This record gives sequence, structure tokens and C-alpha cells, in this order.
Amino acid sequence: MSLDAAAERVLTGTTLADKLEPWPDSRPGGRGGSVPDLPGRPPELALIGGRRRIEPIATARLDTDAGRARVLHELANHELQAIELLALALLRWPDAPGGFRRGLVATLRDEQRHCRMYLDRLEAMGGALGDHPVSRFFWDTLAPVDSPKAFVAGLSLCFEQANLDFCQHWKARFAEAGDPASADVLQSVYEDEIRHVAHGLVWFTRWSGKDRISDWARELPAPLTPARGRGPIFDHSGRRAAGFRDDEIDALRVIGGSRGRPGRAVWLDAGIEDVLADGSRSTRALAVTADLAALPMFLVHAEDVVLAPEPRTAFLARLAAAGFQIPRFAPSVEAVEPVPPGEVIPWGPCPQPLQAGGPAWSPAWRALSSKVEAVRRACALPEHPAVLPAPQRGEVWAAVGDPGPGAWVLKAPFSTSGTRALRGEGPLGDTQRAWVERHLRAHGQVVCQPLYDLVADLSVHVTVGDTVRIDGITRFATHRGVYTGTWLGRWAQGLPPEVRRAAHGDGDAVRGMQAPLEEAGRRAGAWAHGLGFRGPFSLDAAIVRTPDGLRLHPWLETNARHTLGRVGLALAAHVHPRSEGWWRVERWSAERARALEEAAAPEVRDGRIVRGTLATTDPLASRAVLTWLEVDQRA
Repeated sequence: MSLDAAAERVLTGTTLADKLEPWPDSRPGGRGGSVPDLPGRPPELALIGGRRRIEPIATARLDTDAGRARVLHELANHELQAIELLALALLRWPDAPGGFRRGLVATLRDEQRHCRMYLDRLEAMGGALGDHPVSRFFWDTLAPVDSPKAFVAGLSLCFEQANLDFCQHWKARFAEAGDPASADVLQSVYEDEIRHVAHGLVWFTRWSGKDRISDWARELPAPLTPARGRGPIFDHSGRRAAGFRDDEIDALRVIGGSRGRPGRAVWLDAGIEDVLADGSRSTRALAVTADLAALPMFLVHAEDVVLAPEPRTAFLARLAAAGFQIPRFAPSVEAVEPVPPGEVIPWGPCPQPLQAGGPAWSPAWRALSSKVEAVRRACALPEHPAVLPAPQRGEVWAAVGDPGPGAWVLKAPFSTSGTRALRGEGPLGDTQRAWVERHLRAHGQVVCQPLYDLVADLSVHVTVGDTVRIDGITRFATHRGVYTGTWLGRWAQGLPPEVRRAAHGDGDAVRGMQAPLEEAGRRAGAWAHGLGFRGPFSLDAAIVRTPDGLRLHPWLETNARHTLGRVGLALAAHVHPRSEGWWRVERWSAERARALEEAAAPEVRDGRIVRGTLATTDPLASRAVLTWLEVDQRA
């Protein structure tokens, strides 16, 4: 039988025997032939496309024969589609170089053997190919490509590269489930897959420029993106054995992109409150925005896009090695390739946004960032045994007043990080009175609050959508009103015993601080919802020391935007359950930047950080602010 005839048999045959019959030892030349819209299949293996959903195997339980059979069924269908696609390539490009076509034949024979091994294990589990619906994604993606280069970009360097990771992942899962025979099959497939990736890489290199990774990303047929070339773990050694250089492997580990759905586009803006207060961003806010521009990567998924310059590959590779998924980066929405974002989400609504897109600004939303409105709403909250009495939560001045005895702080309606605030004690002096008068002329009102004996700063994070959802509570640190980090653990963890007892109501949940915190968060979210706001929203609160003991101030201010505290909440999910620590945000210093760049990789277990230090913004690119994680196991 000729090579062409064998390829046609694979593509048009309607039995498994047609697909798996041994190939002839024929020359790689041929006349080529027509390619069907879909390969022939027996009825029980008809390829399903369109909107019909195939049950994913990622969460399959392997402690039962049925669960293991479900995974083996999917893996066997992947091999079957690869066999059909390789036959298609042999028919479509008869004039391709002989060495390339010989490699296709060798790969096809390996895929036949893989399929037979999976079928044998499937039969041992009491299953058979056809017990479940099968996907046609591989076929739909690669059958239309018009060049051998695009074909190896998709099959060898995307699907088969990803299978290096999947083979290692499933091998470990089957071994843990007490099925060494299936684990051995996956090891055999893995060893062959290295050769298949190597074959594709050799030929792609001959047809490509010097920058193989960028060329590969451009050559991938839609809807594939480089993210499809990775699996649930990342196999460095297999990629090196296949011929990738170490710098390319680092790039492959972190290169982002959608795995199916259109991503979202998000960007950071540290100057929103500046715009609300004065109509423009300060030089400091612009510098901080530049240094922290990549931080939204911790709030999004791998298929999303952060509108920021792409950080160094070496920096991103450290994050990926610590368990973080890396999204795409682009300077603007218009520059996002190859898949445009499906939704544009700003850091927060602003009358002068840094990027195009997102919801139109509503003047009503100014109130959501107003410290004046925060005091009014704090005083309107219901009384609670653990909460500061309403008269002690502050007052609003519409004219110069008397702060009364003791220490106090005066605040302009719009400010951030301790700016536009005045601290003092006792009656106002002339300079202080002039400050108040200036802000009254500019804004009509100022806030006067006691200078609280602060014990702990807290944030309640909510998402305002069709309903109000409580996302979590974090504890954060400040220095002279400037945010310096978030605790990576339960919010009361690590506080002195008397504070923990007060927070938890000495074991009485009704008298504790959790319930009034969440209630204040729900009320704040409902207020924002009523103004038409949708998106991330946070409420800052505090535990303070009073003559009557520890009390909660349930509503200090609100933030109608993403916050660094929300970034801290997201980062906390990457800390091992038996560990704790801080996410630090501090002014740049050369000494600290050098220490972060030279820090050893943190210890990671089960994809979470156990102990160590990890920079979360590039220390070599920063000029104003540095951020990093400090994690250790709980004592």
C-alpha cells in the first residue's frame, strides 16, 4: 500500500482498525489527495463540535475504575485525532521536504501505538472507546491550516508541547491512585512526545527567524495562543531535551494568552483620588503607577490582559515557578493580540481614565470616595456592643469649628495615602485654621475625627454586581497614613491575644467584630449598587483602643476601585495554609531592590509558597516603590 493510500484509509475509514492498522514502509513522496471536512469515524466516536459541552477530565477522581476510564478515554481520543491530523498533513503537502514527511510518518506510528496502549488500559478498567462523547477541537483547529510551518506550530509546538506537562501530571495522578500500569503508559508516551516536539522544533526553526518563540506565537492558528502550549505543571527538563534553550523555556513558562474565552483587560491607576480632588494626577501618583503597573496580574486569569509594559522574562519566570499564572501584557487595548479582550475593566471609574474603555463615568460615583460621606454613613450604622459609639466616629464641618480636647485629624473630602490631612491637638492655631478655610472654600466641607489609638487597620472587600458579594476581610499596615502592606493570613491571626479575644467576642460570635464588619460591607456595597456602580469595592475599618476597651470603627472610608488590599487578598491565596506573612509595599531603595533581585527562590509546596521572599514587582525596573512577599511557616 502506498503512503497516500494509507493516509486516505486513516482519514476516510470508519473503524478503529482503519485508524490503527500498521503503516507501510514506503518512500515519503506521494501525489497527495483531497482532505474530508471531517475524518470518518464509527457512530459512537462521531466528533462533537459547536456548543455541545464535553465533560472536562481535569477534576476526575482516579480512585475508581470509572474515573480512570474517563481520563483514558479522553487521552485515547487525543491520540486518534493526532493520527488523523498527521494523515491529513501527508496528503495536503506531498511536496514538503522528505525528512519532514518521514518525521510525520514516524510520529503517526508512535501515536497509533499510544492509542493502542490507552485502549488496552481502558479495557482493563471495563471501558471502551465510545463510552463518552468526544471532542473535535484538535481537528477544527489544525485541519484548516495552509502551511507545514503553521501545522507544526499547532501540533508539535502547542498540543504536543503541552502534552509533556499533561503526561507528567497524569502519570503522577495514576501512580498516586495505585495504577502503575497506566502510569507506565504515560511515561512511554512522554518519552515519545519529547521526540515529536523535537521534530517540530527542528523544522519550525528552518522555516523561522531567530526569535523562535515570538514567531511561534504569531504563527499559531486561531484560537490557539501560547498558553495552550502548557499544562497543569511545567516540565522544564522535557522541553530542554526537545531542543529549547533555557531562555526560551523561561519565555514559554510565562507567555500568556487565552485558553478559549476572550480575556479581560485591566490596568492600574494610582492617581484616581488625585483626579477627584484636583482634576489631575500628581507626579508621585504617575511614578507609583509606572512601578506598580504589572500588579493586576495577580487579580486576573492567564487568558486576561494587563495593560502595562511586559516585565522582564526572568522576573516573570520566578513568579511562574512559585505557582503564579502569567497573563498577557499590552500597552493598550488596541495593541492586544491575537485575541482582543472581551471586557475592559479599569482599576476604578475615573472622569479622566488612563486607558480607553470601561464604564462611562457617573458624577454620582464621586460620593463613593468621599470621606465626608463616609462619616455620615458610619454614624448611621446600627449600634453594636463591639462597635465604637456613633458620636465618636467623626463629624462633618461646613464651617471652622472646635476640635475639642485631645488629638484630632482633619481630612479633605478626597485624599489618599495620608495626603490632604492635618493632625493636631486642642484648639486650632492660625495656620491650622487657614488650612481648614482653604479646603472649605475648595470643597465646602471637611472631616474632623479623633486621632484614634489605632490597634489594627482592616478592609472589607466586596464585589458589586447584580448582588453584593463579600470577597474577604484583610488586615493591612500603614506608616503615617501610607499603605505599607497586607497580612497574609486570617485577619485576626497574629494580633495580641486580647485583640483576638475582642475580635471574636471572647467566643461569643454575636458580640464579635466579624458580623458588624460584614454588615457594614454589605451596606456599603448596597449604597454603591444604588448609585449604579458595578465592580470591586472596599470598605476600610479599624480596631481602636478607647477608655472603655477595644472597639471597632466599622466605616472609615470606601474605595470604589481595585485596591492594593485586594491585591494582598489575592496573593494570600498563594500562601500555604500552614504559613503566614506579609505582602510589603515600600519606597524604593537600591539596597532593598538588590536584595530582592538576589533572593533565593521561595520554597513551594502543592503550588503554594511555604517560606521565603519573592518580589511581586520587578525590582530592577522600579524607581519609586517596591513590593514583595515575606512568608514563613506558622510557629
